[in-house]
Amino acid sequence: MVLLGVILASTALVVLGVWRRVQRMDGQQKTAIKDAMNGIFESAEARGAFPRQPAFESDYLGTYPQFGLIEDNYATIRTECEALMKDRSRLVR
Repeated sequence: MVLLGVILASTALVVLGVWRRVQRMDGQQKTAIKDAMNGIFESAEARGAFPRQPAFESDYLGTYPQFGLIEDNYATIRTECEALMKDRSRLVR
């Protein structure tokens, strides 16, 4: 039980240290860390460590064929949305 407490306390200190260090970084450094972490997940996903999530599937029409209707009518849908946005005051809040 004591060992578990030591492990948890040590982990908390490491996380706190990392958190403080990240807070002091500029935007470019934070972006570099984010990109590196994304690269780790993308690499693991490519190796099959875990399945691709549906939100990131590039072949979504195989799973959701009805989205083809939206793609086919994109120009019309966009025109209608732009017309609605021109008169935002009439939209329900």
